[in-house]
Amino acid sequence: MPTVIVPVGLNMGPQFDDPAGDWHVHLGTRAAKLSPDELRAWGTAFSDVQRHADHTFTRAHLEHVLGQDRNGTPDPAPIVSALLDRGLLLEYDPADADWAELFDEVNLFPLVQGMGNSPEEPAAYQLGVGGEPILSVNANVYGIWSYALTSRSLWSACAELAAGVDQDLQPGEEPFGYNAADIAAEVGAALPLLVTTGCAFLDPATPRPSPSARTA
Repeated sequence: MPTVIVPVGLNMGPQFDDPAGDWHVHLGTRAAKLSPDELRAWGTAFSDVQRHADHTFTRAHLEHVLGQDRNGTPDPAPIVSALLDRGLLLEYDPADADWAELFDEVNLFPLVQGMGNSPEEPAAYQLGVGGEPILSVNANVYGIWSYALTSRSLWSACAELAAGVDQDLQPGEEPFGYNAADIAAEVGAALPLLVTTGCAFLDPATPRPSPSARTA
């Protein structure tokens, strides 16, 4: 399967206290400044929700769209490469990613409201705003969407959910037996839609504490 490409960071808009009026994207503990061409590429990575749902929004597709842009991005490949290098885009194969390595570098933060499930569709959990659903996800993705912000990284959140999901079983219930990679694969499949529908954003993971800090 081709790799998908997903934007990282939270749009903060233009900052005119800076004389240049640069466009800023929240990226961990800093603001990344984007040139007009970089902003066009980063913003275009949010487009075409159906392609993101189908896992066909690839780097090649992004570069093709930018190349057709009437505003002009004559050579989009270096721009996309630079955004990947700066951590403003994430590229991975949703069918065969090294989830531990990939998700240890990022975390997921919610941007809309959790609306829960319903008796009619107990397996479908809704995300939305003002009572209007935007996206439906399964229970594991909903759990990660809800609580990953309390973990060091998205991988840590998947590992914690896998370890905890069988702890509160009712008598007679069969254990799920998940491992972190199982849950990460579900999240990885849903991630393009979570981000591009505005239900969540990716951000760099919290840095690991130094050995001295852990023993202090």
